[in-house]
Amino acid sequence: MYRKKSIWNDEMELKCLLIFKKLERESFKRGRQILMCKDLAEQEGVINKVGSINAKVSGFKSLAGYSKPSNVSVNSKRIFDENIHLSLDELKLNIGS
Repeated sequence: MYRKKSIWNDEMELKCLLIFKKLERESFKRGRQILMCKDLAEQEGVINKVGSINAKVSGFKSLAGYSKPSNVSVNSKRIFDENIHLSLDELKLNIGS
């Protein structure tokens, strides 16, 4: 369950997972994560939440085993477990549906 007035919901989590999967495909090219997080923040009108979005993407990296364990939310773990097997195109279809 998400807090009221939070930017977080399943759709935002999926958008962050999509960023993670794109980064993974690009072998985590240096500097790309923050740029993609800034783009998402601008698209969503929450430019002051870039750090939060970046942390969410880093949480997915941790869940996938690319970085040390971190404290991810129950919602992030659920979204990851339910969607990590999807291709980029399949994940895009789930966003906004």
